[in-house]
Amino acid sequence: MADFVVGSKHKGAAADNLIDAIRGVPSDDGILYIGFPLVASEGETSTIDALFTSSDSGVVIFDLLDFSPDENAWRDIEENQSRLAAGLIAPIG
Repeated sequence: MADFVVGSKHKGAAADNLIDAIRGVPSDDGILYIGFPLVASEGETSTIDALFTSSDSGVVIFDLLDFSPDENAWRDIEENQSRLAAGLIAPIG
């Protein structure tokens, strides 16, 4: 069963839904971080909405949404996810 570390929950309903979904995943002994960590990328600091780590799944970044995105919003979301991933990978590489 996964463990949960909750920091700042900016998107409360979406975060709660994700926690419920992760609880329903059998035999994944990972950790779900909500509102962690802070990532420095392109000169600015960002908080990842949710980050799940486990030996089975590796590292999964969740960009939680509290709206139904249109086509333009999906492009912005994709750019944000790329920026967050780069910020997470940069200190490791």
